[in-house]
Amino acid sequence: MQYNYSAQCSKKNLADIRNFVSETLNNHFKSEIDIHHMVLAVDEVCANLMIHSHKCNPKESIELFLDIRKQEVIIEIK
Repeated sequence: MQYNYSAQCSKKNLADIRNFVSETLNNHFKSEIDIHHMVLAVDEVCANLMIHSHKCNPKESIELFLDIRKQEVIIEIK
């Protein structure tokens, strides 16, 4: 299954991104530790993009794409 999410480049949107990733992964996987690690990794990448690449400019946005297969997750962040 494929899921996507778009957020403006403001640090206040990081909580929404974490919630989206967590809820999406919870629907497919049971390991809370694995889910936590993936949420943490996505949060770090998104925070770095927002802060360092986009200078927290809310006029710009980032997009997340999650492609979830049986035992595989592909996460793309643009």
